[in-house]
Parts: sequence; structure tokens; C-alpha cells
Amino acid sequence: MKRLVHVYLCKGTFLLHANSAAGNDRGPWLAESPGIRVSETSSDDALAEAILHVSNRCRSGIGMPKNPSNIPFPFAEFPDLKNWSDLARKAPVMVAVELEQADIGISRHKKESRAGYVPDQTFRKISMPAIATPAQIGASVRAAFS
Repeated sequence: MKRLVHVYLCKGTFLLHANSAAGNDRGPWLAESPGIRVSETSSDDALAEAILHVSNRCRSGIGMPKNPSNIPFPFAEFPDLKNWSDLARKAPVMVAVELEQADIGISRHKKESRAGYVPDQTFRKISMPAIATPAQIGASVRAAFS
């Protein structure tokens, strides 16, 4: 199963949440709560370890709610973030980390006014083998925000 973690950088803190595939690996992705925070000053190893920890929350076969407003907000317990719109205002870039059995893909998405986060066409996706070290994974995620 493909696992997906979204990473945001907001006020010196990386915010991470796992996603779940609905139906199959190509279905819509739903946020799983709770999300976690990692300081931007943390090591690349610590960032990668958090990503790998969060990725273990990914689940398949969860149906998409009929009302999109019913998608849980994974950072609701953080007092400075109230909802998805608030997060998008404070974090204009989102990095997606896709973990599969053989490889890891890292892509950057930017906030578009009404479309939400869309792939950043100026960013070349980073691919690495699944056996990459935590330092390599963390450094690559951090570089995607540059």
C-alpha cells in the first residue's frame, strides 16, 4: 500500500499528517488525526523519523465523506490553527511524501486561491529508494521547501 504524508512549514514548525487512501491507491486521500509538530530546527534525522512514524497511520479503504467539510482537521488541537483555510493561509506550500515498498517520492504543492494545493510545476519531484537514510529523507523534504 502506498502511504502518504503531507508536510507543511508554518511559523518555524513542520506540521505533519498521514493520509488514507479510499478504495485503492488511486482514490481520494483523507487526513488522519492527530497531526504532529516538529521544530524547523530539528535534525534531518528527526524530521524523517517523524514522517516515518506518521506514515504508519495510513489506512486504505476509508470512503470519502459526502460532505467535504466532514473531513477531519488533523491539527485541531493546536491553538493557532482552527481549520484547513487557516492552515492554507499560514502555510502556502505543502510537501507530499509518498512512501511505497520500493521508493519514496517527494513533491511540492503550492496554494492556489480556490483550487487548494496544486502541484508546483517548477519543482522536479525527488525520488529515492525506500532504503534511503533518515538524513537523506529529511534533507530532501527540507529542500523541497526551499
